[in-house]
Amino acid sequence: MDVRRLTVDDCPVVRRRAGELAAEHYPELIEDVDRTHAMLAELRQDSKHYARVIGEPGAPVAVLIAQVGDNLWATRRHAAIILWYSDKPGAGAVLLRDFKRWVLEQKQIAVAGLTDDCGLKDNVLRLLERVGFKQRGRGAWALFPRGTRK
Repeated sequence: MDVRRLTVDDCPVVRRRAGELAAEHYPELIEDVDRTHAMLAELRQDSKHYARVIGEPGAPVAVLIAQVGDNLWATRRHAAIILWYSDKPGAGAVLLRDFKRWVLEQKQIAVAGLTDDCGLKDNVLRLLERVGFKQRGRGAWALFPRGTRK
């Protein structure tokens, strides 16, 4: 499975799928299509973020997007996974491993991860552990490129 950068042709599909996931997990929130398109454009165009897909252009079957930002209390930056889904078995794992590889190449990133706010399935939790993510607290999964102290 080939991992490639998110393209402009992928964005409508990704926006729709993200909207479906948000409606399922966060029915209290109101979708803002214009904001989502603008954010996907920024994430797609700025190489400091991770925005990768698997699938044909305009028809991605798996997506992992992480937004890189400054830490409030720590040196260096963090990468927060803000969208990760796969409609093709195994493709989500391929993207997660590629994301780890990418994080390890980014010397400015001190921590990368996601929050399990929707109850990830056991097989996904095991995948996170196998790839090197550590559970912190009740639902945070963090990857520390320079190792852990716990």
